Amino acid sequence: MSSGASSSSSPPPAEAGDGYWAARLEAMAARPLGEDELSAEQLETNNQLQEDEERHQKYSMTEKQLLKEQREIDELLNVIEVLHNSKQCPSCKMAISKTAGCNKMTCRNCGKFFCYRCN
Repeated sequence: MSSGASSSSSPPPAEAGDGYWAARLEAMAARPLGEDELSAEQLETNNQLQEDEERHQKYSMTEKQLLKEQREIDELLNVIEVLHNSKQCPSCKMAISKTAGCNKMTCRNCGKFFCYRCN
């Protein structure tokens, strides 16, 4: 067969959307075969594409789920940043950041007086 199309076993591009696999299946169906039946290789590729499309539809997330997940990731990154750039109050464990001034701190949560540098 000299249809000029080569079957590749490389994974789909990361940005492949819902229509990616459908377009691939349509392109395969539109190819002239020269025979009435699909070759074993083409049949296997066709089955694999259909399975991949079904798996993609089964496990793909909705836009709402993606936004919720992104908000949770952003919140975790904010907490990590706060904990990295602050110290905890020795009494109530509230995160306290020093922006300027001396090291004598008073916790606004519990009122505990402490040294920011020594703590």
